[in-house]
Amino acid sequence: MLLADAKEAFQRLAQAVERVASKGASGPLTISSSTTFAWSWLVPRLYKFQALYPEIDVRLEASQRAVDFHREGVDAAIRYGRGNWPGLYAVQLFEEILSPLISRDQLAAGPPINEPKDLLRYPLLNDSPFNVEYWRSWFAAAGVTDLEHRLGDIDADHF
Repeated sequence: MLLADAKEAFQRLAQAVERVASKGASGPLTISSSTTFAWSWLVPRLYKFQALYPEIDVRLEASQRAVDFHREGVDAAIRYGRGNWPGLYAVQLFEEILSPLISRDQLAAGPPINEPKDLLRYPLLNDSPFNVEYWRSWFAAAGVTDLEHRLGDIDADHF
């Protein structure tokens, strides 16, 4: 299902590399990506890019932090988010599907979930600053609107 998007993403990356190379630029191509995306998606496909462009030294930086392209030696960054970062050009690689998950043990020990708003009685995980917005979007799509009091309680320490 991801093949077409993956091909397009690597073609765009290859085109960008060719543009830079044609202008006399040299050095490694440094890509910053979250650890999860790098190891689960990017690294298993990188050999194809390397086979096509063996002269390009590709370096990966696994990080969630924002990249300062003017001060760091990073050429491209792959991030999870809406892509509305001021001063940057963003290309959407994939559509996302949001779905809440709960362990069987926690569900068995807690109150029943009969409708979407019942999820507010459980801890909501937050592993990035974007999650409050994603929770808000998911709950709005499910018809739950009164959640300001609860979303402020989302905390990365719930892991």
